[in-house]
Amino acid sequence: MVSKSVKSHQAWGLGIYSFFDLGINIVDENAMTTPDTPGVQIHDAGTVWLNGSGQITAVINGVGAPVNSSDPDQLSPVVSYP
Repeated sequence: MVSKSVKSHQAWGLGIYSFFDLGINIVDENAMTTPDTPGVQIHDAGTVWLNGSGQITAVINGVGAPVNSSDPDQLSPVVSYP
């Protein structure tokens, strides 16, 4: 998570992996969140489903496809945000 008070931030090549193996249905709405500020940009980010139950619904701030157990090892990329 990038803090809401951040006015300038750039990140490249971020990866978030889900390994939800606790036997409960974990649903994470976003793999990462950032403030919607012109100076905050994310490049080449993505999520990958590895194991377990539940899902990650979006990569960043509602953008990107969900990853879950229906397609193991799937990648949901976001090339540039916003």
